Amino acid sequence: MVCVHEAKKYTRYLAAFLQVLRVVPATTALWGRLNVSARLCSRPQELLTKPGSPGSFLYPALRQMFLLLAFLVSLTMLSGCMGLASSPSTSPAPLDITNAQAASTTESTAQVVWVTNVPANSAVDYGTTASYGSSTTVDAAMVTSHAVTAYGLAPNTTYYFQVNSTDSTGYYRMSGGHTFKTSGAKISGTISPAAGGTGASVTLSGAATATATADSSGNYTFTGLSNGTYTVAPSHAGYTFTPSSQNVTVNRANATGVNFTDAVETFSILGTISPTAGGSGATLTLSGTATGSTTANALGA
Repeated sequence: MVCVHEAKKYTRYLAAFLQVLRVVPATTALWGRLNVSARLCSRPQELLTKPGSPGSFLYPALRQMFLLLAFLVSLTMLSGCMGLASSPSTSPAPLDITNAQAASTTESTAQVVWVTNVPANSAVDYGTTASYGSSTTVDAAMVTSHAVTAYGLAPNTTYYFQVNSTDSTGYYRMSGGHTFKTSGAKISGTISPAAGGTGASVTLSGAATATATADSSGNYTFTGLSNGTYTVAPSHAGYTFTPSSQNVTVNRANATGVNFTDAVETFSILGTISPTAGGSGATLTLSGTATGSTTANALGA
């Protein structure tokens, strides 16, 4: 628009100038602009236009010179306008945010990443509802690839988040309405010795219920858990466990080392030999799956 306005303005100037040349070949004002003294002649117009006058030969040459000058001025203005119209804008591009996402999560943290088209700072708002409620501190580094980590999150929980950036000119942009889910927490432990631990069944109750089977080393794990209080209890036919169960609280972290000790379960064989005359002091022998011997007491027991 500026170029068109300027071109029209100079076109009007040129048209007026050429009109002067056609109508009044040499007025006193024109003569003054050419810095020719009026003292050369009391009638400067006749000096240039009257046949046979000393300056008459100058008029055609001057007229051609002014026409050439007008053409060059017009050409210069046109070239300037063309350059003005075709030159690219040097104003910075407006701040824009793309690819906002959670790159990785644990049971208590999440790393959020995004990209801006110009360098800007970084911050994240997050929470368990769309109104967020928590924010990270602003990372003042002016970058285009952003990565911010949120800490202290609850395991196995969905969070809403928005990313925020401000560039060096103070222009602010945000991108919100995104979600991520933290990893579930774990409860794990070992049942030893492995003879009783291998294949043992481990039951989880409380904030969630589940069953796991210990591996050949007596190790077991429950995964995908939320914050809460749980009870863990092992069982294996022919074995007893110490302790028989354990209470475990999960709070934004895995619970490890929930261990048990197993022992072979034993039984007793009881009886009485009567009458006591023959039972008292009698020796009894056990054979079969297990072997052993014992002596009856005075009552034959």
